[in-house]
Amino acid sequence: MKLILDGKKIKDVETFHDKIEKTSLMHGYGRNLDALYDVLTSARAHIIIKNTAALRDNLGGCANEILNVIREADEFNDFLTVEYDND
Repeated sequence: MKLILDGKKIKDVETFHDKIEKTSLMHGYGRNLDALYDVLTSARAHIIIKNTAALRDNLGGCANEILNVIREADEFNDFLTVEYDND
């Protein structure tokens, strides 16, 4: 799974979860941080996070929570790689 999270294109939390749900193809994705962790810790994935400042502007405190979950999943899952591309 390859996932590009562009903070300029993700305007709200619902859009973020839509992207995860479509990319992961996980039936019954819970659309919350626990479900995000479950997806990321059980997947072979490469995530590219672009424009983190815009992501924080658009999602507020939720952006930090999402980024923390991604970081924790990356530490747990050897098959997950996370790359930051801040334009």
